[in-house]
Order: sequence, then structure tokens, then C-alpha cells
Amino acid sequence: MSALSFSDQIYALRFLRLLTMPFEKTKAYELDVIDQEGKLKKPYTELSQEQKDSYTIFHRLVFNIRRLL
Repeated sequence: MSALSFSDQIYALRFLRLLTMPFEKTKAYELDVIDQEGKLKKPYTELSQEQKDSYTIFHRLVFNIRRLL
């Protein structure tokens, strides 16, 4: 198994975990970045560094896909 294949599997599992996890149990919700529907409460530029770390581009992708489903 190559390292690339292993990392792909890790991201796939992480994607599925975030997709099935309730918004209320995510770090972004605990830090008051998103609401119960997964929408941002304030613009991304106004977030602190800790809040930005809890709501990365990957999180944004998963949360948007989840809202579409």
C-alpha cells in the first residue's frame, strides 16, 4: 500500500465522519463559528485563528455538501 493510497483513505474516513456527525458535536459549533444548520455566523475574515482552525476549507466543503443532501 502506497503512502498516497493511505492518505486518501484517511481523508475519506474523515469526510464520512464529518458528514455523519451532528453539527452540535463539531469543534466549529463549540467555538460559535457555525449555527445548528451548519451556516457561518459571521464572516470568515472576522474569525480568530482558533476559530479558523476549526473551520477549514475541508470542513466548509463537507458542511456545504451535507446541507445540500
